[in-house]
Amino acid sequence: LIHRVVRREPGRLPSLIRTARGRERAALVAAHAGEMLGFLHTHHTGEDELLWPVLRPRVSLDAGVIDRMEAQHDAIAAAIAEVRRWLPGWAAAADPETGEQMAARIEAAGPVLAAHLAEEEERVLPLAAAHLSQQEWDALGKHGFAAVLPRRRLVVLAHILHETDEAERERFLRQVPAPARLLFSLVGWRKYAREMAALRG
Repeated sequence: LIHRVVRREPGRLPSLIRTARGRERAALVAAHAGEMLGFLHTHHTGEDELLWPVLRPRVSLDAGVIDRMEAQHDAIAAAIAEVRRWLPGWAAAADPETGEQMAARIEAAGPVLAAHLAEEEERVLPLAAAHLSQQEWDALGKHGFAAVLPRRRLVVLAHILHETDEAERERFLRQVPAPARLLFSLVGWRKYAREMAALRG
């Protein structure tokens, strides 16, 4: 489900950036871009800190896969860092030249991200299922959740659940505390829908 978000939202950013006109619109798009690129970066740093060091000594025959995963993380992180450095200035000035630089940088990193996610799903997830405990796997989710600002957690949850079917949604929400599930059903979806309407309308 996390991979659906990091495929979908960064992929939409170049168009959003290129079509943003005026500072108000640029600020709106920049806030979304910063949040989604931060979400992707947090996902990858969680793996760097909590997945690869645990998995590597247990799967020596597949060390090359982990080397490649880490190299791809480095390439994607460099692109994210560049774009995030440009975002504040672009949000304030809506400068088309800076916007084009950001859009092109995100697009250039797209094939690396796509290949990375595909290989991770095909080769790394089976290794994780075979060699990690449930507690070790759960630590990745906790790392990602802790990095999201409390006031943004309901919206980020809606991003995660956006493309789920009913069974996937129910399974994921079982991991969410009951008070948060109730708040999400009352507030989260509506807040997310308003934000997406403003962003894409």
